[in-house]
Amino acid sequence: MNVMLLGAGSMGQWAAQTVVQFDSVSRLTIADRNLRVAQALADTCGPKAEAISLDVTDQSALQQALRPHDVVLNCVGPYYRFGVPTLKAAIQTGCHYLDLCDDWEPTLDMLSLSASANEAGITAVIGLGASPGVSNLLAMKLAASFDQIDRLYTGWRVESSFDTGDSRAAIEHWVHQFTGQIDVHQNGKRQTARPLEPVSLHYPGAGERTFYTLGHPEAVTLPLLLPGLRECKNLMHMQEATYLGIAQLAAAVNQGQLTVAEAADQIAQEQQTNPTPEDIIPGDVAEVPSLFAWGEGWIGGQRKQLAISLTAFAPGMGGMTGIPLAVGLSLLAEGQLTKRGVLTPEAAFDPDAFLRVFSQYCTYPAPVAANQFVHLTSSSHETA
Repeated sequence: MNVMLLGAGSMGQWAAQTVVQFDSVSRLTIADRNLRVAQALADTCGPKAEAISLDVTDQSALQQALRPHDVVLNCVGPYYRFGVPTLKAAIQTGCHYLDLCDDWEPTLDMLSLSASANEAGITAVIGLGASPGVSNLLAMKLAASFDQIDRLYTGWRVESSFDTGDSRAAIEHWVHQFTGQIDVHQNGKRQTARPLEPVSLHYPGAGERTFYTLGHPEAVTLPLLLPGLRECKNLMHMQEATYLGIAQLAAAVNQGQLTVAEAADQIAQEQQTNPTPEDIIPGDVAEVPSLFAWGEGWIGGQRKQLAISLTAFAPGMGGMTGIPLAVGLSLLAEGQLTKRGVLTPEAAFDPDAFLRVFSQYCTYPAPVAANQFVHLTSSSHETA
């Protein structure tokens, strides 16, 4: 395959350095508006890789660049700005498409293009990172443990190595999704709600904890495959001081005192001054894990709560986000993904097959066998 990677930032770097190792990839074109950055990444990837300068907002140039390629990996965010037009360019040129879209609004817009993608004969998988992506597949694996699941949350810890690193787009996405209005699945249907609403959960091993809602694709896509869900939301767990800080920023944006970009700049400056320490929490210790899914429903006539998480991780946010994208490409190349149209991770992949491959890249805090990669735990907490 001839593969194009759009965006040579922290997530794109991990995706590129992973896919270039695949025998199925004969050529990797790394495109970024900054040719120097693209060339530096191409140099680390070896002789298969070449670099070009490309502005993805130039539709004509984008389509021309895509035409010689079989697959495009889109790592250019924020996706509420760049997701839909880039997918449209892929459809126009007949190029398979995978991305890291973590905004719910363009997720819905891109799913509406499924018929066009199918007619063009392409497969487009959207939101294939850590969250969304791995989180969706953990959620589906968790749901399969229930006879009927009616509450399902995906979530992550803010104070972990899933920091935004040097990705300015990731910070802007985060601000965009904790301000304004978001869509969640509540009372059996999609509804508009405010972000940063508190949700109290009993997390197995960690006890009663307060989480906060965030706009994210999982909340609007998982109910499409799990029609019995009454509630589905994406949650953040954070220290109280962190919550108070982002709540203050959210209020300033909502009241028009700051733009999303200005608030993102403040967070980026704070990260440079006080970088987040390495603090990944696996799912087998008495703390809320860095990435998880939590569900409640019926098993054998009894009301149960279950949680699922990983026992090992890829390096940092870049690895946890970029490597799943590469894994998706490998499964596409191997013929394990034959569906056409625009697909979410849970509609595209068998969770066990995907997680088995992904586990090979997860070596922190230590490598684990594929059958020990996922930690499923039940809560002893009484439910009504």
